[in-house]
Amino acid sequence: MPREKRLLSMESARRIHEAIESSGHTRQSLAKWLDVSIATIDRISGRDARTNQDAYRPVPPGDVMAEIAIQTDTDFFYLMDYTDLIHPLVTQYKRQISSLVDLLSKDIMKQATLRCAQQGRKIQLEDVLEWYRVSGGVVGQGHPVEEYVDIVEIPDAGAKIVKPIKVGAQSKAGGIFGSTERFWRELQTWPEEKNQEIVGHFRRVIGLKYGDDIPLTPMEVLLSGQTEPTHYHRICMEAKLLGRNAPSVAISYAF
Repeated sequence: MPREKRLLSMESARRIHEAIESSGHTRQSLAKWLDVSIATIDRISGRDARTNQDAYRPVPPGDVMAEIAIQTDTDFFYLMDYTDLIHPLVTQYKRQISSLVDLLSKDIMKQATLRCAQQGRKIQLEDVLEWYRVSGGVVGQGHPVEEYVDIVEIPDAGAKIVKPIKVGAQSKAGGIFGSTERFWRELQTWPEEKNQEIVGHFRRVIGLKYGDDIPLTPMEVLLSGQTEPTHYHRICMEAKLLGRNAPSVAISYAF
């Protein structure tokens, strides 16, 4: 069975004609440069009146089209009217590369954090911020830094107290209380004005994203059984739990 003859589209012929016109080349100079006849240039560029007939519009050899693209400083795929085919492939390729870079960045960050822990270096604020940037503010991926932050529900406008979801094992609250349940019980013993202050801190994270001015808040709380208040600093940021349709939450890092 004979192979189907490939034809140059009328749109491609129009684009080639426009490219030649705007390049400064004449039909004669381009034909001489390409070592083809002027009649060939006319067929390729749609000048020949018979170009609308299939027999007079075969696709030129690839090297001829590539040279026309070079001489007219025009994209080859644009001249060939292949952009509708190429662009989705390029978009898919870029998406795959972006995904691979994202996975690599997360793996590098995770390995660096593990090495810090193995060497006995305590996680610092800059480590938490870098983890937040690389992870896109998604918690629940098993990253070592997650053990240093607390996760709470973002309180409603009328809330009187914040509700912890998970206290990090290595966080300040985790070190003091040891569990989410004990921390929750402690919060309920604090004065109403202190809990309202904390609610306000977590309400302010709504809509904040990496790169915004994230407030560093000094805190002073009197824990049960203590005679002197505990002083520390804390940052709060909006985050998302891992999983489809997972709710937004707030994370807190205290030091």
